[in-house]
Amino acid sequence: MAALVRKTPYLAFVLCCLFSCSYKNGGGNTSVSSGKNVLRVQLTTEPISLDPAEVEDGVGLRLITQLDEGLAGYDAQGHVLLQLAESFDVTQQGKHFEFKLKPGLKWSDGVSVQIQDFVFGIRRAIDPKAARHSADELKIIQSVKEENGRLVFDLKESTPYFLHILTLPSALPVREDVLNKNGGKWNVQNAPVTGPFQVANYDRGNHLLIERNPNYYGKQANLDGVDFLFIQDESTGLNLFDAGKLDVLTRVPVADVPRLRKTGLIHSDPYFATYFIGFNARKAPFQDPDFRRAFSAAIHRKELVEGLGTGDSPAHFWLPPGILGLDSYPASAATEVLPEILNASLKKVRGEIDKNPKLFDEAIAASFDSGARNSQIMEKIQNDILQELKLKISLTNLDWKSYVRSIQTDPTPIFRFGWQAAFADPMTFLNVFRSSSVNNYSGWKNVNYDRLVAEISKMVPSPERDQKIQDAQRILVETDAIIAPIFHYVQNHLVAKRVSGFQVNPFAVVSFKDIKLKGLEPPQ
Repeated sequence: MAALVRKTPYLAFVLCCLFSCSYKNGGGNTSVSSGKNVLRVQLTTEPISLDPAEVEDGVGLRLITQLDEGLAGYDAQGHVLLQLAESFDVTQQGKHFEFKLKPGLKWSDGVSVQIQDFVFGIRRAIDPKAARHSADELKIIQSVKEENGRLVFDLKESTPYFLHILTLPSALPVREDVLNKNGGKWNVQNAPVTGPFQVANYDRGNHLLIERNPNYYGKQANLDGVDFLFIQDESTGLNLFDAGKLDVLTRVPVADVPRLRKTGLIHSDPYFATYFIGFNARKAPFQDPDFRRAFSAAIHRKELVEGLGTGDSPAHFWLPPGILGLDSYPASAATEVLPEILNASLKKVRGEIDKNPKLFDEAIAASFDSGARNSQIMEKIQNDILQELKLKISLTNLDWKSYVRSIQTDPTPIFRFGWQAAFADPMTFLNVFRSSSVNNYSGWKNVNYDRLVAEISKMVPSPERDQKIQDAQRILVETDAIIAPIFHYVQNHLVAKRVSGFQVNPFAVVSFKDIKLKGLEPPQ
């Protein structure tokens, strides 16, 4: 089948990286200087992991796609295409897939890529003993094996979007011999890769430097390397950008967006992602759907988004517009017109609180991950709830890694989160709240929702599927209201004038291999 398809403690370190440091890779054979042909990119957080089986956040996805390629992936426009796979066949009503690899593929250390590397990597990712959050989608796989020189998958049920699932990091090949040498533990410094770049140096908490992979099967990257600097403070990042010390900001300070738009250096692009408030249905008062609906109805989304001024759109639906199967939305989806069921609960809860002002003597706990933007959003929501429901909300913020651990183990009654599409199908959003999903942190279960999602998963794109998707969404955000979608993101990147060829797809993945720095000739 054809291919488809302000200064902080960081500053001293950052200046060292930008002016004088050079690093050796895991093998110690090559080095990349932070010189003229190295792109300098700010990231506000460090990835939770770069182990393909453990990548579960947007930063991890953004980075691992530079290091590794698998059977399939997405191009700069977000279209699925084959990568290491040359072709594939589908039989047995979409339950049997066979892939043929491209000839002559090599890992970055020169070792040939084997079919067994995929078999090992995928079996490791879906090992039930590991209970990995990142491998939930791959549980549809009944078996994976090598047979007659091909990589063969048998699925538990027909899955029309299976090729999209194979774009996930958990479906990447992994070298068993290298893992065994590390005692079964992942070491990003010496892990061979298949993508356009390889790791040159990873100084945890500070930066990740990647360099061109000489054994990459495709066209060599134009850049010598990319230096990702972990700078949480957005003002520090902007100061360095303004001083010419950074080339790309992935997070632009909200207050500076109007000024920076006038420079023409902001790139705004679609993003398949939704910012939302989650409720812990195991904790008061959110065992009661009336309180969840009332809380959601009380948030002034339009005011919030206008206050940010970053181009995001208010959301009353879970899935972002533009993702497959959801090209059109009800007229009220991006307005302040609330569904009647939310308004009814808002009136009911207001009445209960008016009758019993001491119903909530203590503030309800809410948590979020640190950052100026999140602080602004959560403070606005805090004020809206006080204004509309006379309820006090106490806010707690944590660093990103600590925050993820907290919501995975014992979420506060209210928690903020964002979900981005891992692949181009609504199932990447709908699967999150299935009763069996390891990513469902709410403690909420609904058999009707589970049934609907199971039906949707077997259907090809069609008006009937679209209707079921809308029905499932209404359970999530209206009937049961286990989440309160706040806005659908847009991506804003600040890109220096010396950078050309900057493209970012709707999954927030930048094609760094295609970027050129003006005045510098790419390698021949």
